[in-house]
Amino acid sequence: MRFLSTFGRLPGTWLNLALILISGLLEGFGIVLFIPLLQGLLSSSDAGQFTATNEFTSYIFRIPELLGLPATTLTFLFLMVSLVLGSLLLNYIQRHFLICSKNRFVLHLRQKILSAYFASEWPFSSRQALGRIVNLLTTESARSGIGLAQELQGVAAGLQILVFIFLSIIISWEMMLVTVPFAVIALTVILPFVRQARSLGEKTKVANEELGTSSVDYLKGIKVLRAAGLPSQVLNSVTKLCEALADANVQAELNTTRIYFIIQSIPVFLIVILIGVAHTYFDLDSAFILGFLLFLSRIAPRIAQFQQYYQSYAITSPAIRAVDSFIDESQAAEEDIRSSGLPFEALENSIEFQNVHFGFEGSPEKVIQGVSLSIQKKQFVAIVGKSGSGKSTALDLLVSLRRPTSGKITIDGTDIDEYNLVSWRQKVGYVAQEAVLFNDTLRNNLLLFTPNASEKDIQWAIKTSHLEEVIDNLPDGLETLVGENGVRFSGGQKQRIALARALVSNPELLVLDEATSALDNESERFIQEALESIRHSMTIVVIAHRLSTVRKADKIYVLEAGSLIEEGDFESLIKADGRFKQLHDLQFK
Repeated sequence: MRFLSTFGRLPGTWLNLALILISGLLEGFGIVLFIPLLQGLLSSSDAGQFTATNEFTSYIFRIPELLGLPATTLTFLFLMVSLVLGSLLLNYIQRHFLICSKNRFVLHLRQKILSAYFASEWPFSSRQALGRIVNLLTTESARSGIGLAQELQGVAAGLQILVFIFLSIIISWEMMLVTVPFAVIALTVILPFVRQARSLGEKTKVANEELGTSSVDYLKGIKVLRAAGLPSQVLNSVTKLCEALADANVQAELNTTRIYFIIQSIPVFLIVILIGVAHTYFDLDSAFILGFLLFLSRIAPRIAQFQQYYQSYAITSPAIRAVDSFIDESQAAEEDIRSSGLPFEALENSIEFQNVHFGFEGSPEKVIQGVSLSIQKKQFVAIVGKSGSGKSTALDLLVSLRRPTSGKITIDGTDIDEYNLVSWRQKVGYVAQEAVLFNDTLRNNLLLFTPNASEKDIQWAIKTSHLEEVIDNLPDGLETLVGENGVRFSGGQKQRIALARALVSNPELLVLDEATSALDNESERFIQEALESIRHSMTIVVIAHRLSTVRKADKIYVLEAGSLIEEGDFESLIKADGRFKQLHDLQFK
């Protein structure tokens, strides 16, 4: 990403730039006023004894007169100090604005990452590595803010350099000509380091992403890794990634340090040569020579700063590209929530799958093949089959996380695509195979989907899900912190909490996706009892591998390789002695 290609994206760019430029002008004029001050001190003269080399400096030397002040040494001293202090004050104000601008940009960028990700289609978002997203939200967004700030400061430093060069030419264009070869030499020497900075920036971005992705994966699987006695191998792997990141950072900082050394060293030789040339070949007043050297002393660090800013931008610009790329990808995959569609209020009759087919993009095989089924209002429906039969995909289609390749799904005779997607999902209570709890109080976890639920609704959901005993044993009841992903609860308890959370909203459709597959018998029994107690009070769809969960279902659909091969209630399917009977016998015999 080239320098200036992202210029202007930082909030308040032009205000920051104006403050920096004005600050540089004030400092520059303050230094120019140092020349008559030096003349007065060197000659012990007072008003009217100041000499100028040209019309411009003559005009500057008349500033006291224009302000109605005497042209004395003390006056020039006062004006010089006032201008320099004013420059420092503006510089302080600018840095204050820049800090606010940078952090405001990072905040906006993080919000944009999250909003774009959450607004993307499920097929896209489900493919993203969590480590990549965490890295973008934390490290790369912060580096993006730093990069844009460095770009702005680099532009400002460049403008200040031009201002100082202009004033230096006014003082002595001959001496400025002497400095040009040194500037060319410095530029030639540092160009290879600049190119290296870009590659090091890319290397740092890759190292950050790899460390973030691997760390999240390892931390999520820490229990399995400990049980397998593998923490040392994992630690070695993560250590290598940390070392790669540290190496990239060290190389980048050393590269910056080398450039800084070169830029700081060249002016030392330049000053010596300028003094010799000025005294030998140019008939210049000592005050002008010192004034020119003072300008040079202010230009040199700004050139070093410009290079540091440029270098820093080169290192951090891959982060900007990475964040922009992810946001663009997410926005390209934005889900059509059909905001202008029909608002879904309540299920009146049934949900129908009509010859539904579905296949993943890029795959010739169909996961769902010509499925037609009916889910009646307040009916308890189960979809069963062996692993890979298409059960969970059918459920994704039902809640519109995915859309049919062909065929259609209707709600009360209306195509589901005609409904406002958000209004439909808000009427669905979803319980996943792996219960997801957040590091908050138990109450806030229960109110996640329905923050305005009444206490009566909460207590009903708790009772229905058989959570009373669990809550009674908690130190702070509903106000107890559940820990990260509910670490203080067993798998069965977490699943009951997830069920209660879905029930608090009193959904039109309750969906359980393999919610009992990993539970012990007692926990499974609690879930079964909960489903039986609300059976026929709301529509329930259960995806189940364990057939004991669906014994009381009104209708059971059996999928095999994406096709619907059997349907009926539990007893009729057992008597039919088909695929369902085989699945049953495998589990219970």
